[in-house]
Amino acid sequence: METYFQALKAPLLVQLGREAGVSVEDLKSSSEAIVTASVAKWRELVQQGGVLERQSVVEVLPDIQVQGLG
Repeated sequence: METYFQALKAPLLVQLGREAGVSVEDLKSSSEAIVTASVAKWRELVQQGGVLERQSVVEVLPDIQVQGLG
């Protein structure tokens, strides 16, 4: 399965990894990756002409910690 996901993600992760101010952590054996960047950089990436402009689905989650009650 890892080879399957790597083949799907590799082109986009390589592009994002070349962007200044973008950090990419590939979550092996899954369809996911963690991509971090400043708000300004995210705007640049998703606007017209940006690396993510033509991607059909991009799910962005906030960088927060969830703490359970214990």
